[in-house]
This record gives sequence, C-alpha cells and structure tokens, in this order.
Amino acid sequence: MYNYYLNFRLIVILFALSFLAVACPYSLPVPSQMTIANSSIIWHTPVKNTDGSLLTDLQGYKIYYKLALNNTQTYIVNDIHVTSLKLNKFLVDSGTYHLSISAYDKYGLESDKSNEIIFNIK
Repeated sequence: MYNYYLNFRLIVILFALSFLAVACPYSLPVPSQMTIANSSIIWHTPVKNTDGSLLTDLQGYKIYYKLALNNTQTYIVNDIHVTSLKLNKFLVDSGTYHLSISAYDKYGLESDKSNEIIFNIK
C-alpha cells in the first residue's frame, strides 16, 4: 500500500510538471544592460517574452552573487518596478564578487541568468 501511494504521488507530480511546460510555451527574457554604478546594481526591465509576445506576468528578479570561491547566494526582488538596488543590501564583505540577474514570472518560470559581472568591494 505504501509503495502504491508513493507511485501515485510521483505520477501526479510529473503530470503537474508536464502541464506547466505545456501551459507556458514561451521563455522569459533575461533582464538587460546590468551595470554597477554609484554602489548600486542597475538593470532594464524586460518587456517582451523571447517569442516576441508582450511580457504581462513578470513577478520579480533574482540576483545571484558569490564572493570569490564561496557558494552562490540569491537575493530576491519581488517588486517589478525596482530596477536598481544598493549593493550594501546584500553584499557585506569586501572582496571580488561575481553577480548576475534573472527574471521570474507568476508561474515560477525563470529566465536564463544575465552575463556575469565581476567587481571588487573594498
């Protein structure tokens, strides 16, 4: 009985995942023109999906960062109107950082990451 329950749950999960893939055939564009200026990260909001259709379900951004050889961490921006962020909100140690950004929609689909920017904080 226990194995049957686990198999049933796995089938339901796989069905739900395949439905998401069919329901959202487009992919999100990468936020563009990410720069570092005045101790802030700045990016442009994507306005179209990669298939050219209007992007109407943007939910926010994920900023990926790591210090030298440390593990990558994520800072989530849940406001689509925010297109810049002070670095001191999430970068606290001095050193060489690697930083990239992605966009995500209300379905949880995420764009590819932007090109990585490498910079130093002293």
